[in-house]
Amino acid sequence: LITRYMRSDNGTNKGIITTDGQAWVEQRRFTLKHLKDFGFGKIGLQGVIQGEVEDLINHLSKFHNQDFKMESIFGIPVINILWTIVAGRRFQMEDPKVQRIMSLLNRLFKAKFALEYLFPWWGLISYCVPGLNTRRKIISELRSMFRESIHEHRASLDTNHPRDFIDVYLLE
Repeated sequence: LITRYMRSDNGTNKGIITTDGQAWVEQRRFTLKHLKDFGFGKIGLQGVIQGEVEDLINHLSKFHNQDFKMESIFGIPVINILWTIVAGRRFQMEDPKVQRIMSLLNRLFKAKFALEYLFPWWGLISYCVPGLNTRRKIISELRSMFRESIHEHRASLDTNHPRDFIDVYLLE
C-alpha cells in the first residue's frame, strides 16, 4: 500500500511504468501495439533518428575549439526521438523546457538512490522526510510537465485522426 502511494499521486497507479499485475499486462499490450503504429521498432523511425543525429552534429559544430558542458547535449536527441512518438513534437536544443527536463532527469539518476536497492525502507524514509524528498519533488515536476502536454492534446484532439501516442491513449 505504501509503495503504491510512492509510485502515484493518489494511490492509483496508471500507465505502463507504475502498474502491476493484470493492469500492467493490458497497458503493455496496448502500448506495444500502438507504438508500432507510430514507427517504434520499424525503419520508419530511421528518418527521425537521422534528423536528430544531424541536428546534434550541427549543434556540436557551434562549439568549434571551445569547451562546453556535455551534461544534457546527448540526452536531448533521445528525448526528442521518444517525444516525437509519444507527443508528436520535438524540442530545439536551446528550448528551456527540454533543458529543464534534462536537468531533472540528470538529478534524478545521479542522486544516491542506490540505498533503496540495498535497504528498501530507505526509499520510504527519503520519500516522506522533508529535506530527503528530492526524488518526489523531481518526479512531481516531471509529471506536471507531462500533464501539461496531455491537456494540450486533449484540447486539440481529433477523434478521427490521432497524431501520436497521447492521442491514441486519450481515445482509449
